[in-house]
Amino acid sequence: MNDRHRSYFRNKLPTFSQVKNFADLEEKQFRPDADGHLFLFTAQELSGIATAAGLVIEQINVWGTPLLNGHALFRLLAGRPIAKAAYRVEQLVQRLPSLARQNFCFAMSAILRAA
Repeated sequence: MNDRHRSYFRNKLPTFSQVKNFADLEEKQFRPDADGHLFLFTAQELSGIATAAGLVIEQINVWGTPLLNGHALFRLLAGRPIAKAAYRVEQLVQRLPSLARQNFCFAMSAILRAA
């Protein structure tokens, strides 16, 4: 499972448990200047949904710093030195404690298995 990560600091959309009307969420998601992606699940919400579906989370990963996802506008300065620096920052962020990574990274994936 791969999803944009809800705890990411630039996210302004509600979490899955906060959504009362998914039609309203779609309106926010697809309006002009929206990036067209959902930031919907926290790791805790994903865990609860997986458990309810009879699944166990084996691993959750978060990645994608603002340097890699385009939010820092480094794409305007494209080039190998910038790319190398962005990936080095990504490597450093992966060494942060879990909570810090969850707030700083925009993507989340989970490895699930049947309970």
